[in-house]
Parts: sequence; structure tokens; C-alpha cells
Amino acid sequence: LVVGQAGDHGVDPAALERAVQAIIRGDAGFLKSFLVLRGGTLLMEEYFHGYGSNDLSPLQPCTKSISSLLVGLAIQEGLISSVDKPLLDLFPQDRSAAGSGWEELTLEHLLTMSLALDWSPQEAQSLHGTGPEAFRRILSRNVAGKPGEDWEYVNMNVNLIAGILHEATGSHAEAFAEKSLFEPLGIGEWNWDYSKTDGFNLMDGSLRLRPRDMAKIGAMAMGGGVWKGEQVVAEAWIRESLAPRLSTETDGEGYGYLWWTMRVPGPGGELLDVHFANGWGSQFILLFPTLDLVVVTTGGNHENGKHLAIGQVLIQELLPGVA
Repeated sequence: LVVGQAGDHGVDPAALERAVQAIIRGDAGFLKSFLVLRGGTLLMEEYFHGYGSNDLSPLQPCTKSISSLLVGLAIQEGLISSVDKPLLDLFPQDRSAAGSGWEELTLEHLLTMSLALDWSPQEAQSLHGTGPEAFRRILSRNVAGKPGEDWEYVNMNVNLIAGILHEATGSHAEAFAEKSLFEPLGIGEWNWDYSKTDGFNLMDGSLRLRPRDMAKIGAMAMGGGVWKGEQVVAEAWIRESLAPRLSTETDGEGYGYLWWTMRVPGPGGELLDVHFANGWGSQFILLFPTLDLVVVTTGGNHENGKHLAIGQVLIQELLPGVA
């Protein structure tokens, strides 16, 4: 990452400092890191509570947004035809065991959390798992709603991507990510071992990265898939992934291809689009396209009601200082 001075990039240093002081006061709950980039240049990098720049942070469900990037890369490399690919074609060995309605389900339904399977609300939140048995368990469910229309946040379904990538690329997700995403971005350290089963990675929330490497992913996405002059991820995939396709259960919030989107008050009172990878506990990669601004946080706000508290800090302290 290129490091620069905030004032040289149209960001008031005092606004950055106010945001840091608000975090220190606890206005954003328990944060471990806070990074701000503009135009791909790192303007602020602060760590709190004894955490440091070399610590691998659990991304929690931000892993889902990385999983989306990997699907895009597999399509880009010609290994998957498109998001219209029927999911059963990607699980040929389990086709006969699939529940009712699977013939109409596509990769796009999976990426938009709109498979409309008959999980209970409790199962949707609490179930996790990967590997062949987990895939069969998901495939055995029946379609109970309207795919492509009924949005429901289901952790378990996302783990199908581990099987999809293996079928399409011949590699497990981690090896494919290393070759196609991590190496091009200069990401040399990570951990994706938690709940790995038979070599299949847990895709819904188990990747660990350094905050700086989260920032590289954010800067690449902000730059239309370009990193250091190289087109790592196709611009069209970035655009399609970030675009809101369905409304979530929260008013004004949208969902793309495993990325979230919403609007927040900007420096002049106008509403700004923000697209983000959203990990429970305040793990965020936040993209503000009209400001060319990326904000990364990691945190421990899992049980204190402060998961989204950083949003108010940004709206009140940081964004007014961005010209």
C-alpha cells in the first residue's frame, strides 16, 4: 500500500483525528483497527487495545464478499459460464438427492441470498459447515419461496461455493484464492483453517487477514478491479457485485452478490452510496465510490449492540472532512 498525507488527498487531518479520538472514547464500541484510504493511498492506520498491523483478524462474514470475488474470478477465467449456471450442474454427483425446486436455482440466486430454501430462521443464523456432507445437507432442502425475489440471510447456503469452486477449478477455494486473488494483491499471509473439512474451506465466515490486506481488497474493488495497474478482477464483476439487487430486512439496505449497500448522509448533507463487506463484530470493508474513499475496521462488537456504531462516527467526524 502507498502511504500518503491526508491533506494532500483532500481529507482534513483534523477530521481523521476526531474519528480516532471518538474510537478511543468508545463511541464505536470495541474496535481493533481503523484504516482510511483515498485514491488507493493509505491515509490513516490505527490499532487499539494492543492489536497491531501484523495480527490476522477474523473477517467473520466479510469472508462471503471474498467468496463472491472468487466466483467472479472463476467466471473471468472461463471456468464457470455465468451467474445463470444452474447450481445442480455444479454438483453432478448429488443431483439425484436434491430437494424439490432445485432445477430452477442458479448461481445468481446463491450470490444474492435468494435461494428461498426451507431453513428455519434459527437454522439460517446458526448452521455452518462445509465439505461433501454439508453440501448434500443443503441440496436436500426444498425450495419454499420465490427464488430471486425472497431474500433471506442464510449462512449455510454460502458454503456451497466451496464445492462450486472445486468442481469448476479443480482446486479448493484457498488454493484458487492464493493464485488468482491473494498473489496479485501481494497478500502473503492468511489463515483459512477454521472448520476446514476434507480440504473444503468454510466460505461463510472463517478467513483471517491482516487489516492492511483487507484494505488492499477494498482499494482494488474501489478501483474497478485494478491493483497497481493490473486488472485483477473484471470491472464488470465488481460493478455487478456491488449493485443492489434485492432489498434486505432493513429499510434502505440492499444486497448485491454477497456485498451490502446502503445510503448515508454525506459531507454536504447529500446521501452517499456505501457498498460494504459486513462481518459480525464490526469487521468492515466500506467503499464510498463518489468520494473514492475506503474505510476498514476490525473489532469485537459481537454482543454489545455496537456492531454498526462506527457508522455514526464516520458520518459525524470523518465524512464532513472529505472534500
